[in-house]
Amino acid sequence: MRLYPPSTLTIQESLERLEAEERLGDMDVSDATIMLYAQEFLRHYRATIDRFFASLAPHLPLYARHPFEISILRIDSNGVIICYRPGKQASVRLVHEQELKSPLARISIFDIKERWNAIFMMFDFSVRTYDGGEAEIKGVGRALADALYCFWMAITKNAFGELALEFLRAEKVNLESEICDYEREHFDALGEVLLTEAAGFRRSERWAFQFKDHKNNRVTVGDLHELETYLNEHGERIDVICLITSGDLTSIGNNIVVSNPRIRLWDRDVLDRLVHEHLEVLEKYFTTYPFAIETLNKEHSLAEPKRLKEFQRKLLDCQSGQRHFSQYERLGIEIWCYLFNEELGEPKIQRGTSDRVERRDVLFRNMRRSSFFQRVSDRFDADFVILDFKNHLKPVNSGAIKQASLYANKALGRFVIIVSRKGNSASAVKAQHRFLEKETIVLSVSDDQMLEMIARKERGENPADLLSDLLDDLLIGH
Repeated sequence: MRLYPPSTLTIQESLERLEAEERLGDMDVSDATIMLYAQEFLRHYRATIDRFFASLAPHLPLYARHPFEISILRIDSNGVIICYRPGKQASVRLVHEQELKSPLARISIFDIKERWNAIFMMFDFSVRTYDGGEAEIKGVGRALADALYCFWMAITKNAFGELALEFLRAEKVNLESEICDYEREHFDALGEVLLTEAAGFRRSERWAFQFKDHKNNRVTVGDLHELETYLNEHGERIDVICLITSGDLTSIGNNIVVSNPRIRLWDRDVLDRLVHEHLEVLEKYFTTYPFAIETLNKEHSLAEPKRLKEFQRKLLDCQSGQRHFSQYERLGIEIWCYLFNEELGEPKIQRGTSDRVERRDVLFRNMRRSSFFQRVSDRFDADFVILDFKNHLKPVNSGAIKQASLYANKALGRFVIIVSRKGNSASAVKAQHRFLEKETIVLSVSDDQMLEMIARKERGENPADLLSDLLDDLLIGH
């Protein structure tokens, strides 16, 4: 879970907001476990750099400035802040909030980092295990992220342009071979982008692309205003301008991109996602990175326990009916976190609307990291995926579909999934089509379909393909 913006909120204020939200519960993890986690995270980080990216080690502060004095602050039962400071010898210490001299109400996250002279900090206020497996995942992930960051900082302007073109081809953009002089003066590439609409229809748009090798510089408002000016004055032949940059975006610039439907930004976060979707493209530019990913994925696949039988047993053990709703909801959340740990953010449990009239079982932030979740974001404005759990003895009826549809709104999006034991009744299917006319999607997923998604994940397939099939059936049958 991401903390509220630390630049404007103190730890205490952040905690008060978190307390206002219902969470999964209090974390029962010992001080010794967290201290060991902080050390194991660093060990796995260094081992990954040594194994795959030794040439980058001198350029990575979290590696090069070893050994570290590790300081950990625990706040209530769930808050953990871990700071790494270069020292003469490795050490680790843990303090609780009541042991601080200054009250938390006057201390922000970055006050803690500055006080402890940390060059690297991690913080979390959600329920976690802090076990050895989590330390390995986080340590390896940080090493990969740092290596990729070094790559973006080192790539030359010409190589960045070549790589951007290869990503466009990998994303099936039909690039134009001939560009008029006027457009060539402003853009690095133009091409046709095919988009999928409801009922399987396809339409094309003409996109123009600019490549900006910003490195440490952020994309400015001026950069985006130039694109807006061009669209206003000369954009009759162009549908969308896409800025591809190795930098990132200012908050004001982000507002411009969000408010202008004809401007797209592929910044470093988007490029990182494209790297992992098209590792073969990166291979000739940064050979060791795809090799590291492939090797680690194979090792993880061999070591990762299969969970299909476990979830089958848990679903069988969970009885239907309102009395056992909480158990079913917790199990459902566990399954969806397992299925879509990269595509969806951390679950927000049973949040009510401000007027306290409606309650939604679970909200997952849509991270837009796969084609299906990008599709529902584009088509149904789904910033969040809303899950409504129904532990009913029988298939859900039209009333359940109507109730779930009320959870959708402009702020969250118009995409809801009912998770139930038996799936839809005939009346529920009719209700789905009625609310589709109002541009609200309510999908229905049964226990058997959840198990099928788990099986697909374990076979190395994409579990979201089942959701895509359900959505296609609903749209085509309308």
